[in-house]
Amino acid sequence: MQLGSGFDVELQYTKKLSVSGEVFGLNDDYDLTAPLARFLQLNSGALAQRLPYIEQVVDDYRHYNRKIGQWKNHVLSYRFLSDVYDHPFDPTSLSRRLEFERDPRVQRLVSNCEVELAPAYQRWLFVSQSEARTWWYLFWDDLWRRNYATTPGLMRHASDFNPYYPTSIAYTPLPRAALETLLTQRGLFSRTGSWTNAFFTPGFLNKIYLRLNDIVFRSSSKVGAPETA
Repeated sequence: MQLGSGFDVELQYTKKLSVSGEVFGLNDDYDLTAPLARFLQLNSGALAQRLPYIEQVVDDYRHYNRKIGQWKNHVLSYRFLSDVYDHPFDPTSLSRRLEFERDPRVQRLVSNCEVELAPAYQRWLFVSQSEARTWWYLFWDDLWRRNYATTPGLMRHASDFNPYYPTSIAYTPLPRAALETLLTQRGLFSRTGSWTNAFFTPGFLNKIYLRLNDIVFRSSSKVGAPETA
């Protein structure tokens, strides 16, 4: 018996001949249709003989999954997803939130990684202040990861673009004029729109600020560049 997530019912007469449950009235909702009731009545004897085996298989399946669930809960409780994963905390508060965990390896993981978790939490705290800040950070983070290896200007000014640096532009939403000035000073902006001279062009910046305008001024009659405060 296959007891995965969802199953089909069929009758197998030989290795090469089988029919689906529709033949004897079985539908997707497993309703007791008239053809199905007739089929069960005609085969009540065979079903009675097979029933103990089916019940044993189902019971063993439940027992196995119950044991697996207990093993998993001993390593990492089901509360972790809702109480910890879905609610970021600073390392100190996180350690207290993990007191209910049984496996000491989980608690040691936090205590041994406080240096890494602290800046990660500060980063999340900053960029989650607004939808605009979140989008701005994700844009520059994605741009850096995808292009730093092939764009010398980005690597040369890593402290301005790499999100691992607190000075990264990813944490400082800028008006368009200020961004153009910064990119021009670093040789990454071309006002002529030529990709051969620089990585950023006016058309590229148009897309960035159109998206920001949509976020900041959604459901509003205001127009113009988004505020950065």
